[in-house]
Amino acid sequence: MAASLVEVVTPTSRDERRDGVEKRVEYARFGIRWYWLVDPALGTFEILALDADGLYKVVTTATKGRIDKVPGCKGLRIDASSLRAPMRAPHEPYEGRRTIPLESEP
Repeated sequence: MAASLVEVVTPTSRDERRDGVEKRVEYARFGIRWYWLVDPALGTFEILALDADGLYKVVTTATKGRIDKVPGCKGLRIDASSLRAPMRAPHEPYEGRRTIPLESEP
């Protein structure tokens, strides 16, 4: 069973709902403890934790700056400021991967 899952929101209204709402229910049903939701168009980053009732609660939200204590990932830091990225239209060619700078303590 996966402990963490990262979802990057697709910039279409149908997929925004699916990525941010419908999949949340599915992931909770599978028991995924940590659910990260990244929205590059809005530049937002959320970490949700699965509670004892089987529901996700937002435990961290960021739009800029650095997250120095990432719940569930001891020693990991995330640069949330780098999340805002120009998005390509669905018909444009894919020209490489978008990465989120992660750091870990030695």
